[in-house]
Amino acid sequence: AGNRCYGPVHLTWTAIAWFKNDGATQLSLGGAKQDEQGLRKFKLEFGTIEQPQPNGRKSISRSGSLLAACRQLVRGK
Repeated sequence: AGNRCYGPVHLTWTAIAWFKNDGATQLSLGGAKQDEQGLRKFKLEFGTIEQPQPNGRKSISRSGSLLAACRQLVRGK
């Protein structure tokens, strides 16, 4: 069947463009566990700089929080 709903992808790219036009110079793609090599490789291909994050700690930027809320709205959750 595949992924037939591209709304979240469009929303993500629209938000990235909006934040860039608003002066943002960095984007956090979130973390990936050490055992998620495919996801880590994908994110590293964007030229990212890995930042270690201690277990049990979660940090979300203001823009990341807004984007997460928008994605939940689009998904109907």
